[in-house]
Amino acid sequence: MKQIDTGITSKVWAVDNNGETFSLGSDQKWKKMNFRLTHVSAGGSGVWGVDTNNNVFRRVGGGNWKRIPGLKLKQIDSGPQGIVLGVTKSNQVYCRSGNKWKIINRRLKYISCGSTLGSTGCWGISPGNRVYYREEVTRKNCAGTSWVTIDGRMKQIEVGGNGDVYAVDSDGKLYVREGVSSSNLYGSGWKFLRGASSVTTGWSGQYLLDNGIVYRLSGDEGLLRTSEGDLLPLDTSCKASACIQACFLAGDMRANDQQGLTAFHTLFMREHNRIAKILRNLNRHWDGEKIFQETRKIIGAIIQKIVYVDYLPILLGPGALPRYSGHLDNVNPGIINAFTLAYRLGHSMIRSKFDLLNPNFDPIAPAVNLRFLFFNSSNINTYGIEPLLFGLAGNVSEKVDTHLTTEITEHLFERGNSHGENLAALNIQRTRDHGLPGYNEYRKLCKLGDAKTFEDTSSEIQDRENRRILKELYNNDPGLVELWVAGIAETPLPGAVVGPTLRCVVGEQFKRARDGDRYFYENEGIFTPRQVQEIRKTSLSRLYCDNLKDIVSIQRNAFKSSIKQPRPSCGEIAGLSLCAWKECLTGEPHFNPNTRKCVCRCSEKTKDCPNKWTDASGYSALPFSIYSERGRGYKPSRFVDLNGDGLLDFVYHILTPKKSFKGAYLNDPTLKKFVHKPEFDPPVALATEKSSDLGVRFVDLNGDEKADLVYGRLTNKDERVKGAYINTGSGWKLSPEYIPPRLIVSDDDGDLGVRFVELNGDGMVDFVFYRYISEKNQPKGAFINTGNGWKAAPQFTPPYPIASDYDHDNDYDYDYDYEDQSVRFVDLNGDGRMDIVYRQWISSDRVEKGAYINDGHTWVWSPQFIPPIHTDNKGAKFVDLNADGKVDLVYHTRISSKKSRKGAYMNNGYRWIWKSQYTPPFPIADEKNGDYGARFADVNGDGLPDMVWNRPGDKGGAINTGCEWKLDDAFSPPYSIASSKGKDLGARFVDLDGDGAVDMIRSLEQKNKSKKKGAKLACVSAGNGNVGV
Repeated sequence: MKQIDTGITSKVWAVDNNGETFSLGSDQKWKKMNFRLTHVSAGGSGVWGVDTNNNVFRRVGGGNWKRIPGLKLKQIDSGPQGIVLGVTKSNQVYCRSGNKWKIINRRLKYISCGSTLGSTGCWGISPGNRVYYREEVTRKNCAGTSWVTIDGRMKQIEVGGNGDVYAVDSDGKLYVREGVSSSNLYGSGWKFLRGASSVTTGWSGQYLLDNGIVYRLSGDEGLLRTSEGDLLPLDTSCKASACIQACFLAGDMRANDQQGLTAFHTLFMREHNRIAKILRNLNRHWDGEKIFQETRKIIGAIIQKIVYVDYLPILLGPGALPRYSGHLDNVNPGIINAFTLAYRLGHSMIRSKFDLLNPNFDPIAPAVNLRFLFFNSSNINTYGIEPLLFGLAGNVSEKVDTHLTTEITEHLFERGNSHGENLAALNIQRTRDHGLPGYNEYRKLCKLGDAKTFEDTSSEIQDRENRRILKELYNNDPGLVELWVAGIAETPLPGAVVGPTLRCVVGEQFKRARDGDRYFYENEGIFTPRQVQEIRKTSLSRLYCDNLKDIVSIQRNAFKSSIKQPRPSCGEIAGLSLCAWKECLTGEPHFNPNTRKCVCRCSEKTKDCPNKWTDASGYSALPFSIYSERGRGYKPSRFVDLNGDGLLDFVYHILTPKKSFKGAYLNDPTLKKFVHKPEFDPPVALATEKSSDLGVRFVDLNGDEKADLVYGRLTNKDERVKGAYINTGSGWKLSPEYIPPRLIVSDDDGDLGVRFVELNGDGMVDFVFYRYISEKNQPKGAFINTGNGWKAAPQFTPPYPIASDYDHDNDYDYDYDYEDQSVRFVDLNGDGRMDIVYRQWISSDRVEKGAYINDGHTWVWSPQFIPPIHTDNKGAKFVDLNADGKVDLVYHTRISSKKSRKGAYMNNGYRWIWKSQYTPPFPIADEKNGDYGARFADVNGDGLPDMVWNRPGDKGGAINTGCEWKLDDAFSPPYSIASSKGKDLGARFVDLDGDGAVDMIRSLEQKNKSKKKGAKLACVSAGNGNVGV
């Protein structure tokens, strides 16, 4: 993209280098608009743009562009409140007032307008990169009054409807304006953030351009916006007549209905920001987006705990809801129609007056009638939210009965001398609008019996006067009375605030909302057990203590009036410890009460494994070799899952000058041996005596967890051999739709840069390729597996060569002078999709390196993941050391008997962290001879990769404790893995019996045709775990 802009909607608008216009919706996908522009702007005045001829256009009717005649502009800005400004080719500034353009006296090359804490201000950049602020811009006076010179030199600036001001300087550095307040609308200084070429800001977030790529800029702290006094931000888009004084902006438009709602919205906003700040200190590697999302999740859990544990038992009485037993797929958590009326029981509990109390619960001002609190923020602006919330906690609500205060039956939303509305009448009418049946139907649903007359309701509506009135108004028919009317007339049950029918309907709704919500905080996997324990400690009273100024004490349950309850100090009110949210790469978070700090403490947990290696003679009887030393040495066999049972089976197919040998054997864990299944004999050769790679790959093409087969090879006679077979579960079936779109190997050039990887998260393997032949010849591309074949997906084309042609005559003929280009496909962020990293030495003054995250749509440049060491180093391995789903990096290369390069980096999801305790204790590779006989495999079945090694004269094992390596020679592999020259000795680590501990099997054909075979099961008593690699 060349230019971007966003405004008050969730859309981002952009123009690319070809002048094409795009919009980015909430689904994060670009949509082409089929209209060419050079500049686009979205804001409170709609979407405007200019084209190459400087004509001005406005988007109307949801999809059409209307040309605005008259003035020609090179840049335009759609500001708030219908204000539009623009800059001509000669840098003259204009604003649009009604249907006319009005000149503003200043030469600028760029201008942007937005709302800053209730005022509209326009920021501009002069041709000399000076920054200016235009004061007192209004809809009636779009030209404003005067210019203020701002410090700094910038080339582009943006101010959003949310008040944020961002700018980019001539060096491509991004800044945010600090110190902006209602008393200082143009702030105090610029704070550097990062590099960018341009920026835009709005309610949908902050977006920036960097090298043509659009990024969303997350806030550094993950905080919610506030206004002065730690109040909600001001809503500058609300009509002046909507609120007395200013409206506040919250997640619900009804936050301004009355001050009690405003106060609670503010309380939870403060709690969000309090938690976000603590999480930021606990996890410095988290970005603003991660902090925001995790805090949002915690706030949701806190609300659930308060509602279900502290509030509902008081409202509905003990035992109204059964104990939580986990998420139920068959429960619909949607809102029951009847609940829309039943839960309006709270209208009966509303008091006429709201007390304003200090932290000692003494009045600081006369109580205020509710009628004066509708859409009126004056008390909050004067006193803050504290007096109102202390008043709510300090007094008793009205009972649920038929008596409603006249504040809501005669003065609801009353303004000036106008008549107020009647909330009771609205509730009754809402019953009819929703088409709800009468009270009697709900009695039957709640198993209270079929009432023929109101005398039949005497057990529930115990007040005779209530029954008499209902009998008179509803012709003595309980089937005619509205649920809400009869519900509040019922006598409350013992220990409850409501009667049986409302308890039934309201209880059923909250039960469904809990049991049908897979994100409910107590559902397994949503939070860790320790985090759930912490959430259970919190309460509304604790939120008061943590977020209200000058608070001293409060009752333990804020839903019970402080009049009859003791008020312990806040130090005695339990709360959650956010230490449980500290991310530890190794160990677990621990709060040190002496230092008052949360630290990661390592408690080694190694699995007891009395039988390290046990003979498995049945498995050792492999019918063919894993590796043969004959000829150049070759690998004629593979371990693959043929029947989808999760166990690896054995196949082989070798082509010799005289004949071919092939076979297939299923792994039978009951018999503990491989059983011959000729129907699975590989249909094509896997190797010859001269080559171990004939371009055959076993991959799961159709997502059935059984290995299928594809092949593609260019022979030394220039023959193209290719094909595909689907594994049907009973044999192989030709599948031409899956023939690889590119050849995989070449007899002469080897690896052709093809890889099968999971790109889009659909569980089926996809296809990428990139081969460097010369500067002008670099075949590359990508294909998605549709389930019916391959479909071109150029967005997934690898950004760097996977392989290059080796120049046998001159190793330095060009930069890419060897086959392996160091590209590795690994999961960097734990989302199950393969990402890309590479780092390789090109020359003494040149290293090529990079990292790209796969976001499911394309490759996203992610420099924070650039590997700290060369990935073409044979001594470097990507392994998931702590089983968090994100790959880590270890390396140990032997240079000489006295020198080696070694270390370890763990991936915290944001960058590489040095972890010396995971430095491999034994070399992985030798600089001259390659393989040094070390492997990473989970030999004790605890789900963590261990390290074992065996080569002539040296063997050993190191168990991964979850914190570090712990040497344990009892786990030394029973068979040699590599020779002193780095040659393959036919030993493999495979979980043979499916118990999670990785076993060892060997089948080596020596040059003299003698065989070395064997099989050992690791940690036979182990339970389930992850298979090592």
